[in-house]
Amino acid sequence: MANKVTRPKVITSLVWKLLEQGGTQLVQLLVQIVLARLLEPEYFGTIAIVLAFINVARVFVQGGLNTALIQKKDADNVDFSTVFYTSLLISAALYLLLFVTAPTIGSYYRDSELSRILRVIALVLFPGALNSVQYAFISKNLLYKKLFYNSLGAALISGAAGVGAAFAGLGVWALVIQSIVSQVAVSAIMWFTVKWRPTFEFSLSRLKTLFSFGGRLLASNLLDNAYIELRTLIIGRKYSAETLGYFNRGQSMPNLLARTLDGSIQSVMLPTMSSLQDDKESLKR
Repeated sequence: MANKVTRPKVITSLVWKLLEQGGTQLVQLLVQIVLARLLEPEYFGTIAIVLAFINVARVFVQGGLNTALIQKKDADNVDFSTVFYTSLLISAALYLLLFVTAPTIGSYYRDSELSRILRVIALVLFPGALNSVQYAFISKNLLYKKLFYNSLGAALISGAAGVGAAFAGLGVWALVIQSIVSQVAVSAIMWFTVKWRPTFEFSLSRLKTLFSFGGRLLASNLLDNAYIELRTLIIGRKYSAETLGYFNRGQSMPNLLARTLDGSIQSVMLPTMSSLQDDKESLKR
């Protein structure tokens, strides 16, 4: 399902990916500055705790099989559809787990509202499962121009929704609305701009093949994300939500440029190298 990769196409894709990452990060930064003026710091701390659990859950939904799709040179519609349905099943199982454990998590952090917030914001796992396969299709075919418009559009829409909710006096729920609208907007825009559609096909043998690569990557991503989010979970328990809010806002800014460059290069080079995995001469060049 991938097109032939050429050097001009790789360079163009990298430019679009940099624009997508940079533009989206800039919009999100401006939105966060506005929200920081409208909302109390403890709201950001509460959301940081909730998102720590969501981000780890997302690894199971998005962190392995979709990358295996990009890596597999001859991936076809059966592979994509198999991963699509598997991702939906995983997201449903994880949502149920978070829904059931939410009161315990809220009690552990001494915040009764955290339980309600977690149950609502965990819904982002479903659109996340939908757009993870769409993203794999975009990456595999180096369609990063589409991703630029998708991500930027979603950032603008979710930012407007979050700021509007903050002005309406919804407090911490403004951040919940922003997170949910962001994922729904990405999925909706991708659905209309990306041609791929799931078919009623599922192959257990294909899933096992994809998991042989994606499973190891999943384990690596899980350890990485767990380490990153552990600080948030420890600070959220030991100190106040307000302290965590200041920490969360402060530590996200210094690494902005590095994340943009690193994320862009990795995103473009993975499908590029995967498409050339059997062409040793091209890889040498």
